[in-house]
Amino acid sequence: MNRIEALKRGDPSITRMEYETNREGFFAFLRKLGASEESLADRYQDAFIILLENIRKGRLDQLEARLSTYLFAIGKYSYFNSKKQPDLIPLDENSEVRLSWDPFTDSLPEGFTEKLEQQFRLLGLKCQEILKAFYYTGLKLDEIVSNMGYENKETAKSQKSRCLQQLKKQLRS
Repeated sequence: MNRIEALKRGDPSITRMEYETNREGFFAFLRKLGASEESLADRYQDAFIILLENIRKGRLDQLEARLSTYLFAIGKYSYFNSKKQPDLIPLDENSEVRLSWDPFTDSLPEGFTEKLEQQFRLLGLKCQEILKAFYYTGLKLDEIVSNMGYENKETAKSQKSRCLQQLKKQLRS
């Protein structure tokens, strides 16, 4: 059985091995891009979680590159996107929630799920529909195009991106 299948099954020994094997290389890569030392561990955890989610959803079943290459690309895009956005989302005037967490030890911060659900309900129905289809149901963009009547994959991708940005903006306010 290959590593992707083992990770999809949730094999803890393979997950831990992949996590530890790629960590230092990832740190070195992001240092070259200019990431701060304080942010490296958080960025790695976020990228690793995204990698595992994409494996679980079957998005990497036909991956031709190495897992580390894919993981590093997630980190690179995350780093460049973060230069536009802060690392913290205020829940209210007295608390903040860090967007990164360790899937091996941490649970989501108290109140975050309720805040997310509340802000999600404030989105328009079209945004709710596309975000649910992509993130909750795990549909691929091609499936969303055919199921929801978007003109093409790029239109659906743009709509999903706008809706996600709107949700993030609402979470920050």
